[in-house]
Order: sequence, then structure tokens, then C-alpha cells
Amino acid sequence: MDQGEGVRHLASRDVVTREIGGEVLLIPVAAGIADVRSLYVLNETAAYLWERLRSGATRTELIEALVEAYETTREVAQRDVDVFCSLLVEGGLLSPESVGAPGRKQMA
Repeated sequence: MDQGEGVRHLASRDVVTREIGGEVLLIPVAAGIADVRSLYVLNETAAYLWERLRSGATRTELIEALVEAYETTREVAQRDVDVFCSLLVEGGLLSPESVGAPGRKQMA
């Protein structure tokens, strides 16, 4: 998967986000039915990234947000963003898009 600076990940419309008991859950939905076998429980950092992804943040913006919010290095933030996005792409919760690709709209 391309992890270039100009990549924006689009959140699938087939994912429901819920906060329960202080935890953020991502629940894939197929044909209107939740697939609880594929439930994702996000830690604080992942929840922070997920909200920014849903707002259309690019890879660069996600990295910069982590560096600022969590006072980490750019290298650590870059690795964390890439791992998080890769896992969600593999799970079908995100799809990568090059910024400015014609004819593509962000899903929310």
C-alpha cells in the first residue's frame, strides 16, 4: 500500500463508531447487520487518529497531529500512523486515496 505523504484514507460507510464505557469501538456492518466478530476497540491514540481520518486528514496531517498532541517524534508518529492505517485498510474499514484523485469523494 502506498504510504506517501499525499495519501488520504477514506473511512468506509460500512463502519459504525460507538463510544461505550469510555472506549471507542469500530463495528463493521454488512447488509445492515453488525459483524461483532470483527469489532475493533481503539485505544486513546487510535481513537484520536480515527476522528481525524473521518474528517479527511491526510497522512501528513495525522503525523503532525500525533507529534503535537502526544509530544512524540515524527518517526514514531509516522510508524504509528502507517501501522494503524494499514490494519484498518486490511480490515476493510479504510481505503487509501491519493489527494486530488479525480472523481473520488470522501466517505464518512
